[in-house]
Amino acid sequence: MLRLALFAVVLILLSTLFPYDFYGMTDFHSFYGLWNELTALRSGFSQDFIANILLFLPLGFGLGGLLAERKSTHVVRVFCVALIAFALSSGIEVMQIYLPSRITSLYDILSNTLGAVLGEIIFSQYGSFIVLHAEKGGKRLAGFFTAKMLFISILIYMGLFLLFSSTLYRAASLETWNPDYSLLVGNEKSGDRPWDGIVRKFAVLDSAMPPNMVRKLLNNNMRQQDHAACIVCLYDFTASDPLKDKAGKLPALQWCCNGQISEKRNFLYFGQDHWLQSIQPATTLVNKVKATNQFSIYIALATADTMQSGPARILTVSKDAYHRNFTLAQEEKNLVFRLNTPLTGENGSEPEFIARNVFACTEMKELLITFDGKYL
Repeated sequence: MLRLALFAVVLILLSTLFPYDFYGMTDFHSFYGLWNELTALRSGFSQDFIANILLFLPLGFGLGGLLAERKSTHVVRVFCVALIAFALSSGIEVMQIYLPSRITSLYDILSNTLGAVLGEIIFSQYGSFIVLHAEKGGKRLAGFFTAKMLFISILIYMGLFLLFSSTLYRAASLETWNPDYSLLVGNEKSGDRPWDGIVRKFAVLDSAMPPNMVRKLLNNNMRQQDHAACIVCLYDFTASDPLKDKAGKLPALQWCCNGQISEKRNFLYFGQDHWLQSIQPATTLVNKVKATNQFSIYIALATADTMQSGPARILTVSKDAYHRNFTLAQEEKNLVFRLNTPLTGENGSEPEFIARNVFACTEMKELLITFDGKYL
């Protein structure tokens, strides 16, 4: 039973913490904020509830057997199993806060605990029968797992791993990007996703920036000479000719407006009736990024409304509201990033990346989004 319990713990950790890309920053600045996130009812709740119960069943069964060996009563076993499962699940949910691809939920903790308790109840009712037949089946299988079969199994596993890895790599490629899409700032081409805020400058590079270069990038305030080789475009709205690409590779931007334009010396203001669009499609940007399958997007900006939604488009290379290469947007206080890949589709929204509370205030900030071909 000890082996079963340990195996169950390892299986739970591997399943719940994948892909193990922990990010050393969280936006939960208070217990209240964390509680709201934990208690939010997610879509797909019923499927997750059943999966969580099944995942923790073996742990409850194994712990029930261990406690039974120590002559514990049924009530004590149920209490101890529930306490251990609750503690383990709570620890996992806290760690998932630092996993961008995972969602923390109180309902997961409750369903995990319930699954372990049901596992203990199954042991109490049918444990002897299950263990007896499992031992008989184990003896029959022992003769099957020879050195030859082990070697063959390893080869099959490696082949499946390579096949799965190549499939995942293609799913994360940028081969589906369309070179006919325009570059826009502050809205979609259709004009129905306006963003209200100011932008000082932005740039797109055709490589993923490692941490040391990111620091240099931000500290030097994005000087073109520091990264001239990989800069695809650089639009500096603090310059005398703010609508021209300082890298000289992309077409100039032009105003699309139904009202008065506010151009100030240190930034450009975007609102519901005015935004920027490239005179021609951003073909060079798309081709260069597709060639490297990497990019970095830098932008200095400030939102004027912390509750605007749509999501409101800040920077996008797209055809309309449903076809894009990438989109940086705002949904209330959260940053939303959509990326077109074979996995996420033309809209790039399944799934989309969300960074919470980035726009919780209207202060100027610098953002850097990087994609290295595997991780965003």
